[in-house]
Amino acid sequence: MMGFETFQENLFNNNQLYYGMLISKTIGLTISAMLVWYSLDAGNSFLQSVCKLNNKSNCDSILNSPAAKLFGWISWAEIGFFYFSGGFLALLFYGVGAMPLIQILGVMVMPYTLWSVYYQGFVVRKWCVLCLGIQVLLWIEFLINWPINTGSLTTFSYKIALIAFLATPV
Repeated sequence: MMGFETFQENLFNNNQLYYGMLISKTIGLTISAMLVWYSLDAGNSFLQSVCKLNNKSNCDSILNSPAAKLFGWISWAEIGFFYFSGGFLALLFYGVGAMPLIQILGVMVMPYTLWSVYYQGFVVRKWCVLCLGIQVLLWIEFLINWPINTGSLTTFSYKIALIAFLATPV
């Protein structure tokens, strides 16, 4: 069983980047599952206690806004669930071999995080606590994945491409 062997290999190999990402994907999967749960049962008392911390926070205002669905049919909550579950499974079955793809996807989601915070703060003027948790987690993943002091040409190219991508207006 290839996936289990990869998991065992990473379990006994002290790879901090791998474990950091696995923990991050687990947390992201939990929060995104709560967002999907909210879309199915918005009246749940536990979710209401998380989502309505004060008069400025209201998940319902964000999750039922016109921008809550991409192309009008798939919610951002579902996309987040697929993103984190896919990353979790990739890490579980492919180990550190999945890191290049996870790094590329991590860079690609950065503009979304900026748009989401802007939309919540300036358009709707309400905050979705769970949504903000996802945005913070995406930035944590980005920082975990930022190649540090490897000195390789691919790392340098990755940094240049990333800066160019983030500097591009959304």
